[in-house]
Amino acid sequence: MNKKRIAGLLLFMVSFPMLWFNGCGTAKSALELSAEAVKDVSDKILPGKEAVLKKRVLISPIMNQAGVDDEKIAMLNKRLEETLVVDSLITRTLSRGPAPSRAEMRTPHFGVIIDPDLVKKAEDMDMNVLITCTLNPFEIETKKSGIWPLHRVKRQVEISISLQAIDVTYGTLFFNGLENRKFKIDKDLSEKEEENWGIDDETLNEEFASILDDLSADLLDALRTLPWSGRIERFDNGTIRVNGGSDIGITEGSILEVYGKREEIRSVSGRSYYFLGPKDGEIRIEKVADHYSQAVPLGEEQFEVGQVVRIKGK
Repeated sequence: MNKKRIAGLLLFMVSFPMLWFNGCGTAKSALELSAEAVKDVSDKILPGKEAVLKKRVLISPIMNQAGVDDEKIAMLNKRLEETLVVDSLITRTLSRGPAPSRAEMRTPHFGVIIDPDLVKKAEDMDMNVLITCTLNPFEIETKKSGIWPLHRVKRQVEISISLQAIDVTYGTLFFNGLENRKFKIDKDLSEKEEENWGIDDETLNEEFASILDDLSADLLDALRTLPWSGRIERFDNGTIRVNGGSDIGITEGSILEVYGKREEIRSVSGRSYYFLGPKDGEIRIEKVADHYSQAVPLGEEQFEVGQVVRIKGK
């Protein structure tokens, strides 16, 4: 059993038409960057605080690049949803039919695929986090041993799953996990066995589930420490509306900090993202609804629609 696990934060802007690494070797090495190599950059955009509010999480259907049957994908989709049912998260599953297959997408192996329309949909739904998952193509290595005509064919089959989490507020990929399993097959395969490259269905299902459970555990660790971030939706006549309500734990009297913008990062699609700037001021929650809240400034500052807000730490 071989594990490739991402323990830190891997940071990319996600508003490109598609974001990926070309080629297996390049992708794998990029996905295996250490936490130390990226933490300094990520902290500039997502400076860490202890998470005290819930996060709204949108789960996208698993992308089937391995071409396995729909039953396996349905099983994995359900398992992913179940592992993320925890008190600190409010999860919703995006119902849009099966995710595109490898044949439909024509993507490179082990690519990090972020659909900008999907990110925009998550933003429109006031989600904090978008989760995407890809069942990668099987990697097959074939070796021959012995002397013809008595030689035997040995195969090594590698299966893998990648899991990503995007912070919708900042447009950043803050978690990117890749994990695999390898199997050695040294027998002649029947036509039916060829469909799963010699791995029986029960074993394949167990290993897929095990991989997904390991990745989900790492993702939950990252989500627990990710602070809730929202935005100002309206600012009119001294009244401010923010996109967080009682569902995430905001209460009357809560103090939110409002942040400005620093350097602009402009993607090739023309969309702009910003590093989190200094604190511009504070607002106090006066009225709380299920999915939004109304607040008033605690000073004379004039805020703008779109500014990031976060709960004030104690």
